[in-house]
Amino acid sequence: MCQHFQHLCASIALCLLLVAPPWGTGQTVDPAKLAEFREHMQSYVDRQEFGGIVTVIGCRDGIISQEAIGFRDLAHHQSMSKDALFRIASMTKPITAIGIMILVEEGKLAVDDPVERHLPEFRGQKLVSERTDEAVVLKKPRRAITIRDLLTHTSGLPDRTQLQAEIFLRRDRSLAEAVMAYSQMPLEFEPGTSWAC
Repeated sequence: MCQHFQHLCASIALCLLLVAPPWGTGQTVDPAKLAEFREHMQSYVDRQEFGGIVTVIGCRDGIISQEAIGFRDLAHHQSMSKDALFRIASMTKPITAIGIMILVEEGKLAVDDPVERHLPEFRGQKLVSERTDEAVVLKKPRRAITIRDLLTHTSGLPDRTQLQAEIFLRRDRSLAEAVMAYSQMPLEFEPGTSWAC
């Protein structure tokens, strides 16, 4: 099993535990179950699957438990802190999707809205029709990309480009600048016809 998949499974397991915690809710928290959970998280650190972990368990009444386990810097043996920042990469996708669905419930957008309705920079985006060593031929796609396309990775936007790598690694561009850069990239396939992540 690849390491990325193991980390994803651990994250999903943690999310499931938070949705249906086995230790109860509100004021009926079983301290033994919380201790068991902490031991389970510690086992990831002990097996060196994670250098360190911060857990926050809560319910509608507030935070039940918050713990820092392991190290935030293995090379310098610095302990993990409860306020540590993490680069969680693709784990932001479900959070973004939930935010979008909240906006849908509030009537502020629809998943079938063209992206250009909310981000005008995407208006007039082109599609790669033909690519050779000498040239790239562009054409107008059959339809504009939609929010649904972005949520389902069927937009046709290119992935792993040099520009994306620079934005990700340098972190010296604003969100507005990144949106402008992405909007100028030609699509790799017709929106909604294929999947790529």
